[in-house]
Amino acid sequence: KAAELLGIGTDEVLAIGDSDNDVSMLSGCGMGVALANASPAAKRAASLITRGRHSQGVREALLQMGVIKE
Repeated sequence: KAAELLGIGTDEVLAIGDSDNDVSMLSGCGMGVALANASPAAKRAASLITRGRHSQGVREALLQMGVIKE
């Protein structure tokens, strides 16, 4: 819904999650990222799994995707 409101396709969305309740979000976007501490279901749904856990994994994903710089 947020992508629709912003006028962008879901293929342009980056989602980061770690729980079973994140599975549809991770599989329904352009780049789904599961953190290292994610549930097995979240990892299966993701396009990328970070090596870092929690906030370190979020930082790793954002750096890798070019959203933030060091």
